[in-house]
Amino acid sequence: MEAGHGPGLLGAMLAVFSGSSMVGAATAASIGERMPRLVVYTAAFLLTGFPRFLVLAVDVPLALVFATLATGGFASGFLNPILSAVMFERIPKPLIGRVTSMSAALCWTLIPFGGLFGGALISGIGLPAALLLTGTAYLAATLLPLARRSFRGFEKRRIADANSS
Repeated sequence: MEAGHGPGLLGAMLAVFSGSSMVGAATAASIGERMPRLVVYTAAFLLTGFPRFLVLAVDVPLALVFATLATGGFASGFLNPILSAVMFERIPKPLIGRVTSMSAALCWTLIPFGGLFGGALISGIGLPAALLLTGTAYLAATLLPLARRSFRGFEKRRIADANSS
């Protein structure tokens, strides 16, 4: 199917999302300490995830796609500062290097499988349906932590016991 748009548009979309994410991260670095973590984490994931998939799956004006990507990008900038703060507070000092390295390794190792899965999904059910299915799964994964009691502890700032191992 030909939509009439080339790789330049895709590059512009990624640039808007990435640039907005950098602005969001800078904002989070400057005011994030004063914000409620769980609320910001949840709102950021909700704004970053499903709306992107939705606007790409349905026929909406290109300006709305760019506005959604800019909003989602800005929100995504708040995620890593929150997750990193929680990890550094909760992981015992002697284990920080190992745990954060393992976390990063798992994330980077799984990235290629997302592309393979996405390609297979698009081949099987088409692009719009694949985007909606993936977006719905993203939404469910975003909301799942709210059902877990352990996530209520996001607000509690604590320092990991240095003697734990």
